[in-house]
Amino acid sequence: MATIAETVAALERHLGFDAARCRTIIRKLIDAELIPSGAPGVAVEIGDPEFAMVIIALAAAPSLRKAADTVATYDEMTPSGVWREGMPIRRTSAFEYLVDAVHAACGDLDAQKAVSGLLFEFCETWPEMAVHSPDGTSRFVSAGADSAHWQSGKQRRATTISGTALIQCARELFTEKH
Repeated sequence: MATIAETVAALERHLGFDAARCRTIIRKLIDAELIPSGAPGVAVEIGDPEFAMVIIALAAAPSLRKAADTVATYDEMTPSGVWREGMPIRRTSAFEYLVDAVHAACGDLDAQKAVSGLLFEFCETWPEMAVHSPDGTSRFVSAGADSAHWQSGKQRRATTISGTALIQCARELFTEKH
């Protein structure tokens, strides 16, 4: 687990996000009860899931007040928009995929190598996370949406995070703690 100050510093250093915006996003997620608040005299702790929430909100939320809604949307997005309700397979959302990538970033060398070859692209214009790998691109979109087409007539605006930068940031925060 990492503190807010450690998380903000790592996000600024490795991923290039503004420190003030990072702190504000974390506060918005705490206020929405997505990140557990600390008790009196006990600091807020950021783990893999909370870290993934902060990255999603920073990279994809069109405004600060939509940070919590954006995280909730990413938790509902599925690969290629496949509707999985009632299917006998584990549901994997864009959020769960990112949490697994953060966890793998702190794992063994094979797991790190797999993550280092990825590019995570978070679309701000509509709900979409594209994961680019040497084998192709996987797109997480809302259930029922066509991942092969733009979801809006607007210009697509996205933030891309390399797997290598994600590894460096996650290892700084969590390596000693896993």
